[in-house]
Amino acid sequence: MKKLILTPLVLFFFLLILFSAAQADPAAMPYPAGCSIFYRTLDNGKKGMFDIVYDALYTGESGVDVPEVCTRQEAWLLLNQLFNECPELCAFHPDTVEYTVSPSSGKVTYIRLGYKRSVSEQRSFFARVSSIAKDFDSFGDVVSYVCRNMRYDYESTDNGRMYAYESMQRGKAVCNGYAQTVVMLCHFAHVECSYIDGLAGGGGHAWVIVGENGLYTLSDVTWADKDNGINYGWIGLSTAEMNASHTPYGDRYVIPACVNTQGTLRLSARESVFMLYDAIGFMLRSGNRGDNVRTLQRRLIQLGYLNGGADGVYGDKTKAAVALFQRNNGIYGVDGASGVATELTQAALYSGRAVPRNGQGRIPVRSLPDDRTPFSIWTGDIDISGSNGFIRFRIRNDNPTQSIVAMTIRYWADGADGSLVYSANDYTLWGICIKPGESREISFDFSPDPSLRRASLVKWNIIEVEYANGEVFISENLSGYSEYIIRTFNQNVTPR
Repeated sequence: MKKLILTPLVLFFFLLILFSAAQADPAAMPYPAGCSIFYRTLDNGKKGMFDIVYDALYTGESGVDVPEVCTRQEAWLLLNQLFNECPELCAFHPDTVEYTVSPSSGKVTYIRLGYKRSVSEQRSFFARVSSIAKDFDSFGDVVSYVCRNMRYDYESTDNGRMYAYESMQRGKAVCNGYAQTVVMLCHFAHVECSYIDGLAGGGGHAWVIVGENGLYTLSDVTWADKDNGINYGWIGLSTAEMNASHTPYGDRYVIPACVNTQGTLRLSARESVFMLYDAIGFMLRSGNRGDNVRTLQRRLIQLGYLNGGADGVYGDKTKAAVALFQRNNGIYGVDGASGVATELTQAALYSGRAVPRNGQGRIPVRSLPDDRTPFSIWTGDIDISGSNGFIRFRIRNDNPTQSIVAMTIRYWADGADGSLVYSANDYTLWGICIKPGESREISFDFSPDPSLRRASLVKWNIIEVEYANGEVFISENLSGYSEYIIRTFNQNVTPR
């Protein structure tokens, strides 16, 4: 009698152990499938195939039976996008995939999978990505991380520079590696994002679409990643704005309509105010709204320049507070104490050297003398021949005791008759460190206006330089050292 009772108990516990073991290692996405915007555009049949193949790649199966829902070409496109959407499956070798097609239906019934590394290495990569993304709350966190930890790969020739696994190992990538890494980190952070590729800058290129607050927007993180900061001009573009320079491959994607979200990119609540010094990259002014304005207001309140709450609206009170901050902190420049939160203003505001309303003033500002500047400049290349122009030059810090921590560059263009064909634009580099006596090559990209095609001369000048002790040098005289600033543009150089 005792034996008859024990046998089913043993069987029950044996089955329980098997069930627990199966549950401990689920072959499933580590994030909701809906984080992939591409996945949500698939019909139910293709979603099922996507899920089946993902699970098979996760567990390292040699092949898998699939429902008859795709032709060979459709299946190839689906797996190609799965490879770019889910680069955490770093063991997958898409070039070795083989398809078995039903003679009667013409649809794929079996897929033989190939691998380039072990599943155990893939599991380790899963854990690493999950650890990195666990503190990310937004797309802004991902952009900030990628731009701080990766650079464009000009040296490598192997395909590894195109993939997230190798890119994160090396800390450098080309556009495909950038896009894969961004999409993967977004998914692990439960941020809606998908990979897009097509043509841009005269060749193949990759970028991303992001879903945030019920809206879709487009971003090119490769072009946004600058050596000295983030060019937010390529983050948060509408469909029309991105399509002016980027053409997606039409047979691969159903891309939802996208809107411009620049100026509203949400920053992580976990970031300290000093971390934001590296994250702000666009000018704020009257009429702007959103989280970046709210962050600005909180810092102004903290320093005593603004009373009341942070409502996220850049109104008259915020403008007056910014103007007072500029006066107290010696930030005049070409805009004067206008109440416009320029990039240099924000760099000073979020720095540890920001002077409170009742604090001691900064070292008095001095204008740049025309005959002797606190730095030396050697021109390099100027290119506006592609969709993404750049200016590159070398600068030496001639200040004997203080490092350069920020500078603002102004650029514009004249036609052959001397008329202005491209209005002046300012670009601020912040968070840099050029030590006394040190030389540094500076490069920044910009989006050329069509009017630049009529330009004969592209001109630029450094109009503001900030040193580590808070001293700011200003040049209002844009012809003060014209032998350095007037250059004909080079039509033969291809921008990246």
